[in-house]
Amino acid sequence: TYWLAHYTYPQPSSTEPEVRIFGFSKTDVKRIIRKIGAVCAAFQLGTAFAATRALYSKDVNQRKLMMDLRGMRLVDTVFLTLSMCGLQAYIGISCSNPNSHCPGRVGFDPVLSLSIVCSLVSGTLCFTSLDLMDEWKSNKSHLVEMTLFSLYRLCEVSARILAMALFAAICGLWVFFFIVVHAVSVVLMLKFTPASKKVWANMWTSMRSLNLFKIFGFQVSVPVINDVSLLGLCLAWPPSCFVSNATDEAGRFWWRSHMTPRRAFSCLDAPNVFIPLPTFNTMMVVENVLMLTFAYVWLPGRAKGLFPA
Repeated sequence: TYWLAHYTYPQPSSTEPEVRIFGFSKTDVKRIIRKIGAVCAAFQLGTAFAATRALYSKDVNQRKLMMDLRGMRLVDTVFLTLSMCGLQAYIGISCSNPNSHCPGRVGFDPVLSLSIVCSLVSGTLCFTSLDLMDEWKSNKSHLVEMTLFSLYRLCEVSARILAMALFAAICGLWVFFFIVVHAVSVVLMLKFTPASKKVWANMWTSMRSLNLFKIFGFQVSVPVINDVSLLGLCLAWPPSCFVSNATDEAGRFWWRSHMTPRRAFSCLDAPNVFIPLPTFNTMMVVENVLMLTFAYVWLPGRAKGLFPA
């Protein structure tokens, strides 16, 4: 749905007939490309398809606007890369337990370990590239800032994934309780924090729905994820990462907007944050402490299998 919302095409003119080649007009071809891209995005190939299309665009500015590689990569990072990294870490930790039964696997083998490391590095580079300026090679201060930010982001994501995977390996389905509690906490903060009330309203007013098909006379629709909603999901979706408001008044990312200059995803200024960084990090620390305490105090029997005395 994110692809369908961002890959648009001009509507044909009602006065001038379109030139058709083999029965297809230029608008028909773009409509087909849009649907093919949506199918690729459903199979986690949206970024690759967008990059392929971008290679054939002659205008650089139009390429950045239409293909929206940054946005598609952020979608894949939040919903695929980091989520799969958490699942792989859970498999590795679970199979490290001598009492577990994992046919053909014993703990973290080289392939699994390399996959986890690559996912963490890929996620870190995605968030870093969102804030990296074009002149980073000549701007030494900005380069140092981004280097330190990359290290912070890598440690943040790694610690969160490790804590959730460890808790899930010991306590099983109880991990979903903390996932739901975290998501609800983020939603409440977005709704009632003074700085986020306007953004909260923008999440719903700018969101559209996409009609998929009809069944027994009922229209089946899904919500289309817009830019500001995607940032909210970055805060709420596990492993959850801190981001600031990089959208304009209409809820669009700065690279697709004509109303606002470049905005940072890691900005700490009060007018540009959804949830203040100290508040967000405090919430994450409390959740991690509760998970580890619950695992080691209330379920010592399962913990002994992973950490024998």
